[in-house]
Amino acid sequence: MHFKIALVSCLVLAAACDKKSAGSTGGKSDLLPKLEALATEACACKDMACADAVTAKVTTLGEQNKDFDKADLGALQAAQAKMDMCMAKLNPAIVAYLAISDDACKCNDKACADKVAQRFAEWTAELTKSGTKLRGNDANVAMKAGKTAGECLTKQGTAIPQ
Repeated sequence: MHFKIALVSCLVLAAACDKKSAGSTGGKSDLLPKLEALATEACACKDMACADAVTAKVTTLGEQNKDFDKADLGALQAAQAKMDMCMAKLNPAIVAYLAISDDACKCNDKACADKVAQRFAEWTAELTKSGTKLRGNDANVAMKAGKTAGECLTKQGTAIPQ
């Protein structure tokens, strides 16, 4: 289970998260500095193998800290988001997606937005054809970028590609 999934599970099952992390003395737990260190490690990665190794460490950390201090949640999510972006930039498919997303928001007219929407459709078709599965962090980054791009396309009167 990915750390992010553990965090979401705790939000849903709030009663299970009311406990402070083991070893916490009413202040912040040591989970946050550990996750921030892993985010720094992830951002130093130069390839997917390194990112996968960091992901394994994050998964273990999440499994060991299911009862984390809810006061840390925002900071933990920020560290996770930083890590997600760094690791997603190692995936060529996500790099391409982010470029298309950026282009969507540079459009000033419907013709431009329609062309970008077509590029999104082509990207999706290529991903589907290749059978590539996006990792959790890749999917999260793509969803955020896609939401922003969708708003930009809609502003120009272009339907969001499905």
